[in-house]
Amino acid sequence: MSKFVNKYKEFRMDLNKDGELGYYDKINPIFTVFEEAQEQFYQVWTKYDDDFEVFYQNYLLDMKNYQQQEIKSSKLLLEKNVFNVSCVPWVSFTGFNLNLAKGYDYYLPNASVKPLNLFMGI
Repeated sequence: MSKFVNKYKEFRMDLNKDGELGYYDKINPIFTVFEEAQEQFYQVWTKYDDDFEVFYQNYLLDMKNYQQQEIKSSKLLLEKNVFNVSCVPWVSFTGFNLNLAKGYDYYLPNASVKPLNLFMGI
């Protein structure tokens, strides 16, 4: 998914601080992680890399760092160049709606996916 989004500049467009439309060189996935003990979702993002192995290692490191936190919190968002990935494996859905307060200037994509086992009927 990240490779696809980064392949097309239309998925990487956003407004700069002056309200001018432009394009990011790269865009990173941001996703939610459910913390059962606290019954809360937290956001974690992973730096995208064209090399899948590098990207995957970035993801594994982010998840390891998150899981080792004694007190869970979202990963600090340093840049705006992220796109949302939603996957809620215990819910069946046919659509997804993201409600943004005054989101008229929100150009970044949202990806909503079902887990692979739901597609395969497992």
